[in-house]
Amino acid sequence: MIKSEAKWFLGKEYQNSVFVLADDSQDRLTQLNRVGMNPRIMSSKFQVEKLLEASLSPIVFVKTSAEEKARDVAAQLCKNKESYDIILGFHTVAVMGEKILKKPSTREEASSVLKQLSGRYHSVITGVALLHSTKRVKTFSVETEVKMGEIDEETLKEYVKDDEWIGKPAGYGIYYKGSTFIETNNGNFFNIMGIPVYETIEKIRKIMYGAKK
Repeated sequence: MIKSEAKWFLGKEYQNSVFVLADDSQDRLTQLNRVGMNPRIMSSKFQVEKLLEASLSPIVFVKTSAEEKARDVAAQLCKNKESYDIILGFHTVAVMGEKILKKPSTREEASSVLKQLSGRYHSVITGVALLHSTKRVKTFSVETEVKMGEIDEETLKEYVKDDEWIGKPAGYGIYYKGSTFIETNNGNFFNIMGIPVYETIEKIRKIMYGAKK
């Protein structure tokens, strides 16, 4: 099992804590690595599509999905008799009004959703679930308002050719070329990348210290 370098934000007592990312997102792994965490990646088998049929609000949807992903990975680890300290589950969506924007599956869909966002505001909401080995779980969500600049037809055409949009909420990759579309944002910028870093680390501290009580 991979151990995390968590000494700097958790103290010596927890420097060998075992974190598991219930995800296969390399972008999220990169972001966690940047703040000194080296979690094990373990894909969840939870079928998110089931929740889409339940007509949940965006906030309830992302929090529920994040928790179900974490619980699924916990079950896998239990079956394999492997230990952990905290499993981190995430789910990020882009929202206009109360409507969750579907991840595009074709270039045409990517172009269509980006045309909707061009020159307008939308929200990026990330649900986070922190599942401790004691079965204590903390779920929360963070919302960031994003203003996209105007995207002209030629730029949009060239952008979707690159397939950067694949697997991205609303069809743009904040780490890459898609970042050039963002005019401004209101809220946690890192949340747009899929991990609200400040809130996640703060809650990890609380759940780890609280587990001793």
